[in-house]
Amino acid sequence: MVPGGALPAAAACGDCGAGPELGTAAVRGGGAGYPLAARGRGAAAVTVAGVVVGLLAVAWMAVLCHARVRRLHRLHIRVDAAQAGLEAALARRAAAAAAAGVVVPVAPASWRPSPRPQEPSDTSTLGQRVAVDPEAAANALGRALARLDRAALPADVRAALVDAEQLLVLARRVHNDAVRDTLGLRSHRLVRWLRLAGTAPMPAYFEIADPAPTLTYDRVSPSQE
Repeated sequence: MVPGGALPAAAACGDCGAGPELGTAAVRGGGAGYPLAARGRGAAAVTVAGVVVGLLAVAWMAVLCHARVRRLHRLHIRVDAAQAGLEAALARRAAAAAAAGVVVPVAPASWRPSPRPQEPSDTSTLGQRVAVDPEAAANALGRALARLDRAALPADVRAALVDAEQLLVLARRVHNDAVRDTLGLRSHRLVRWLRLAGTAPMPAYFEIADPAPTLTYDRVSPSQE
């Protein structure tokens, strides 16, 4: 006998025959919320995963941009150093040529080549631009040195001129290598779209004709004996 005179629900309904059906309906009604809760938890997990993936993508992009900016900064420093070395080599060759008696108009002390110079408005401006063009001045000096009779020069002057020309060839290669690497990195879409190079000017190659190699013979070949 149950205290209080209360009978279980199944026993109370046992006489009417509705006990098992009522229990089954109660179980079914209570389990109807399980699929909804599972779907809610699945949606929350997908949202959290999307947020985590987005944060990881942003962090990766920030690290990549930082690395590109640092590399660009190093390349710009390298270009500036190569530019200074090229200017020094040009000045040294001009001094050696002057000691040999060859003088041509030279570029200003401070210059930076432009890949696409603006077209002048008149012929006088054109003449001024050509006069201060470092490549044109270097080529003019190179042509004058190619016509020079070096056999008549003193040994020390001739040796200084050869050293200056070889130094200029090396300095120009170093400069153009630095420009090539910088232009290659600045051509990437990420660098161009986000303007990671900042306000740094676009470097340009320095193209001049290298001096013709001079052949020297330390001894007489067997065919000439």
